[in-house]
Amino acid sequence: MRKTTYIGALAILLLQHPFSVISQPKVKVGKMTAKELAVTCPFDSSAGAFYILDYGVTSIASDYNVVLRHTVRLKILDKSEFERANISLTHHPSSPIGKFKGFTYNLEGGKVEIKEVKKENIFKEKVNDSRANFKVTFPGVREGSVIEYSYEARYGNYNSLNTWAFQTSIPVLKSEYHVIIPQYLDYQRLMTGYIGLDVANVYTENGLFGQDPISNTHHHYLATNVPAFKAESYSPAKTDIISKIDFELRSIAIPGGWQETFLPTTYGELAQELMESDYWSKDISGAPWARETLGELLEDGDNSKADAIRIFEHIRSFDKAEERSLTLRGAFKKKSATDSEKNRMLVAMLRQAGYAAKPVRISTRAHGKVHPFYPMKRHFNFTVVQLKLGDEEFLLDATETEHEFGVLPTYCLNGKGLVIHKGPEEWVELSPFSKNGRITQAILELDEEGYLNGTIKVRRTGYDSRKFLKDMEKKGNEEYKTTFSDAHSDWSIASHEVTEIDAFSNEEVIHAELEGNTEDLGSVLYLNAMVNVDDEKNPFNEKERTFPIEYKWPFKDTYIARVKIPEGFYVESLPQPIRVALPERAGSLLFSVSQQENEVVINQQLQIRKTTYSIEEYPYLREFYAQLIEKNKEQIVLKRQ
Repeated sequence: MRKTTYIGALAILLLQHPFSVISQPKVKVGKMTAKELAVTCPFDSSAGAFYILDYGVTSIASDYNVVLRHTVRLKILDKSEFERANISLTHHPSSPIGKFKGFTYNLEGGKVEIKEVKKENIFKEKVNDSRANFKVTFPGVREGSVIEYSYEARYGNYNSLNTWAFQTSIPVLKSEYHVIIPQYLDYQRLMTGYIGLDVANVYTENGLFGQDPISNTHHHYLATNVPAFKAESYSPAKTDIISKIDFELRSIAIPGGWQETFLPTTYGELAQELMESDYWSKDISGAPWARETLGELLEDGDNSKADAIRIFEHIRSFDKAEERSLTLRGAFKKKSATDSEKNRMLVAMLRQAGYAAKPVRISTRAHGKVHPFYPMKRHFNFTVVQLKLGDEEFLLDATETEHEFGVLPTYCLNGKGLVIHKGPEEWVELSPFSKNGRITQAILELDEEGYLNGTIKVRRTGYDSRKFLKDMEKKGNEEYKTTFSDAHSDWSIASHEVTEIDAFSNEEVIHAELEGNTEDLGSVLYLNAMVNVDDEKNPFNEKERTFPIEYKWPFKDTYIARVKIPEGFYVESLPQPIRVALPERAGSLLFSVSQQENEVVINQQLQIRKTTYSIEEYPYLREFYAQLIEKNKEQIVLKRQ
């Protein structure tokens, strides 16, 4: 079994045999020429600021600290970017930022003016026992200034080296990163993102370990002319798509001494390792401390779904604690638990009651996707519960106070989850609620003056309903109605009500006179009967797409309108029906308009059947939405008799 604590032992070895790493690259600071200050960003003329240089070297010191030496040169072109001249470096209070140097450069009459960062420009702030901030305000910053700084940061745990991002929120002319690792340590390298590297070299170089020669592995990465990271509509989590590199300790091999592997080779091995840890094996083996409560909750017996729901509801009714208790028993007695404790407690109580329940480790959407090939604990950040009842399987999250039993919140919908048990490797799909979307029904009547009067009813279901209700809750009912009225200024609203039917459905009913949907030219009247409550825009207007497209959940939107035509009018022409399908049945659009006696009936169905679309599929989605928007603009032509 792998050891999970190793720093102390390796520290002793390294202190007994200090090593030095040769050929550590350096960049000099404190001097820039007028020509260097005049540099521009050739590939993004709209940038208000850009990095001239982002340069880092990571190594491991003889006191077993990870050391990052970082140098930055940043040019500020617009006053809207002045805030970038106020930097904040986060560190552990016991490892302060060291060797800081900072300068502001400006051109005055063709000459370089330099202002150095002084003590009065630096502010040190302790946030808590594990976090402090080193803040700097650069002097003399104006449009065209270049700020330059360098520092050294030390990290006590080299299980994972610091992440290096090649891409930032502004363009980067040159991003260069060196990692120098002694031969006794082996790291797994993880590269993500969509930016190609100009240099990606790994080579060995000689150094010393004590008095003995040592071979160091030197990683060298370089990216030039890196565009600013700009989130696109329906993009995956930023951590999945921004270009960056990580290093995770894989093994230690001290000649004639300690040799150990830390990364499992399979996810099944990782699951078993987690299951054997005290954190899981002791805490979830059962819940003798909850027997009395279970006696009150288990009304039906025979492992019924109703009893499982009562256990689930009981735990999620607990207050949310900011800090973990020493034991689950302690949290249970206080009826106050952290998110992690709630779901582990749920597993323990279900098992105590005789249910087949297991913990499932997942990565939430904001945390990013789990790597498909390299099993690492830090790729997971949350736990849900798998419950099997006969042929049915449920995934539960007792931390979510509003979702019903068996429905995961949206932040959990991120691929697959790893079941933590001693059996073979097992994954579960983190599937969304099955029915999501909205049905809009409009019953309207056109009067002789060309105004539409009637009722618009919107029924939202699934995650669409939850999102709508949460957004409305933030604003408040009355503010939502006011905002809606302002956005529909050409509607004369007589009444507007929103009713929450249950946790996953609501109904919005609006009685109104609509003035902006017709154009009266005397003998001819043009009518647009698409009165969707939500503003419909094409989310995919860009010609090119950098990142994949990711919906949070599949959905189906239906729009049905019946418009009564008054006497004295007849229909001259109707929009043509269309039927559009995305490749491999990934989505569909149906649109039709028909006349039924003195009514015109509009029927539209938009369906998105999967959550992830590749960059190659983007042109199809773009055209798909373009046709939808164009169809919604088409008009019914009426003539007066």
